[in-house]
Amino acid sequence: MTAFRYRRAALALTAAAVLPLTLTACGGD
Repeated sequence: MTAFRYRRAALALTAAAVLPLTLTACGGD
């Protein structure tokens, strides 16, 4: 149960960190 919550938090943090970078790189702005 704890591992599941930890993995979800890690995925959320990773997505929050990667998505803006990807959008910026693809947007070229």
